[in-house]
Amino acid sequence: LILKDMLNLKQQLRIYLLVVVIWIFTGFASQDSAFIGGILMIFMAMLPINALAYDEKAKWEAYALSMPVSRRDLVLSKYLLMLIWAAVGAAILILVGYFIERSFATALTNTMIFFLMGLSLSAIMLPVVFRYGTEKGRMALIAVVLIPTLLAMGLSKFNVPMPSEKVLSGLILAAPVAVLLLLAGSVVLSCRIYEKKEF
Repeated sequence: LILKDMLNLKQQLRIYLLVVVIWIFTGFASQDSAFIGGILMIFMAMLPINALAYDEKAKWEAYALSMPVSRRDLVLSKYLLMLIWAAVGAAILILVGYFIERSFATALTNTMIFFLMGLSLSAIMLPVVFRYGTEKGRMALIAVVLIPTLLAMGLSKFNVPMPSEKVLSGLILAAPVAVLLLLAGSVVLSCRIYEKKEF
């Protein structure tokens, strides 16, 4: 199933890699690896959505379910596709971040932040896409990315005080566990939605 998605997305993957290369040069020019982390995070969420769009267009699900493939397998393949891209993106970001920041610890921290953000975004988006389809899913993706961005800009504009260092340290330690729980809940929810879906 993953190989099928990779073959379907081959052309898009080339475009994604080209965009990543451009953003890598942008990151080096500005000496800021956050440029690259942001685009990799978005791609992490977009890849399984685009794979599902190909499936919808080709009416793949109805055909796949006539073979010895379970609905759970179809759902999990999209999460695994996202995790594979996440691993590739993390490797790129650590390597590039190290050369930009000149600190492996900083590169690793930045990668972890964007990796967890990407997982959270995907965990929120995939059940929506499985339930409402890829067109509405893409609209939801824009909203999920835009709302926190606007909120952060608003907080900055009104000079809302940042949490203390102690609070931030606690949040950083709790974040991986919270994201893993969110991802696990997302998988369960997506499987339940897909079990009831008719093709």
